[in-house]
Amino acid sequence: MASGNHTQGTKDRADLAYGPGHSAIAVTPHDTNPLVDVNGETITARAIYVGVSGNITGKVMTPHGTAGTVAFLSVPIGILNVAFEEIHSTGTTATDIVALL
Repeated sequence: MASGNHTQGTKDRADLAYGPGHSAIAVTPHDTNPLVDVNGETITARAIYVGVSGNITGKVMTPHGTAGTVAFLSVPIGILNVAFEEIHSTGTTATDIVALL
């Protein structure tokens, strides 16, 4: 569980799994660039919304760090509750992807 002792702007890895998103940003898949917010700051999405079903490939975050590249096949329209650091263009066929922060 999250400890609750956070400095402003700093998130515990465990926090990624708890609580609703507080913001959202459209995702443009890219093979090497991390997800970024409107200010160009690197982010980790709490989850993603998939508007058009398909495959999603990217780097995911676990409580222990980055798990590496993972492919989710035939993801349906809706929320995929996985903390992504990157969503790759190679292997991603789903579209209208939104990162929930």
